[in-house]
Amino acid sequence: MFKKKSSGRSLEREVITAVVTLYIIICVGLLAVHYAQPADQCTATSSTSPSAPADCK
Repeated sequence: MFKKKSSGRSLEREVITAVVTLYIIICVGLLAVHYAQPADQCTATSSTSPSAPADCK
């Protein structure tokens, strides 16, 4: 008479939690790298983009 609890919901919740956690870790890592670089230091790049600062070329 009793229905078995479906493990599908549990697995779905676990996957969603893992994906959200991964995105948070990536976001925190990118922000840390962004703010860790000193403001007066130029980044070494081979980009020819016009958005690259002129004083760093």
